[in-house]
Amino acid sequence: MSSDTAPRSRRALLTAGLAAGVATVASALGRPLPAKAASGSFDSSSAGTAAVEAYNNAVSGSPAIGVLAQSSSTDGTAVYAVAGSPSGSNRGVYGASNSAAGIGVEGLAGAFGVKGTSSSGLGVGVQGLSDSGAGVSGISGSSAGVYGASTSGYGMLGGSDTGVGVQGTSSSNAAVRGDSTSGAGVYGNSGSDAGVVGYGGSSVGVRGESSTGVGVLATSGGTALQVSGKAQFSRCGKASVPKNKTYVDITVAGGLTAHSVISATLQAYHAGVGIAAVRANYPIAGKARIYLTKVASTTAATSVGWFVAEY
Repeated sequence: MSSDTAPRSRRALLTAGLAAGVATVASALGRPLPAKAASGSFDSSSAGTAAVEAYNNAVSGSPAIGVLAQSSSTDGTAVYAVAGSPSGSNRGVYGASNSAAGIGVEGLAGAFGVKGTSSSGLGVGVQGLSDSGAGVSGISGSSAGVYGASTSGYGMLGGSDTGVGVQGTSSSNAAVRGDSTSGAGVYGNSGSDAGVVGYGGSSVGVRGESSTGVGVLATSGGTALQVSGKAQFSRCGKASVPKNKTYVDITVAGGLTAHSVISATLQAYHAGVGIAAVRANYPIAGKARIYLTKVASTTAATSVGWFVAEY
């Protein structure tokens, strides 16, 4: 039997069928069909070539790829899908996996693995929905798991009807961190509860730090600061006036300024004895001398409490 009448192999039949399918798509798009390679597969070196590799992968035993599209242009698009209807909830691309551990759509790139852009409608570039798990999950080995940025709106916005709008979890660092060059690093607002709540268990619930400014600022037309429980200050303490002495010197953490006010009280009753005065930055800067009206005891030291505030 001549080669012209020999039965065509399964590979040749698939290749011919795929060629016809690609020809139909190319014809519908109004573009010329890429050149066919001598091996019967499509020339992957041609710019804009669409190559279907499912059969080739099945034969070679490598992981199967349903459809492989390639573009060699530096700004080309390997796959371009358009849902043409100007209304409705149609989809440009839909990906699904039947496996419980499968991935519907996966993207891999040196810059953006998956990028979503929206110019109208709801204005959401990428949306993730889940009935029970995370709507969107971001994982990174060394950088931000999820990064949000905006030129005028919210960089990241989280909302919930009954749960937590945004939750951060960390085993060794800050669970939530806010940085700003001119506005608030972290801003909390509530119509009926606390704007910001911090819970530390056995540690610090809320911590404010500043190298030269105000660590925590409380402002209100009513009560600016309310403390329920003990209050502890680093610029206060107890000192002991030695027996037969009428004064004691103390060292104040952070030093004393022209706006420092020092208060002192006896911590035990001594008839006719009181605090006569407190002299700041004496006998040297950063110290203060607390004077008694007279010797409180000739046999034991006298305890004095002191507190420094700024105005």
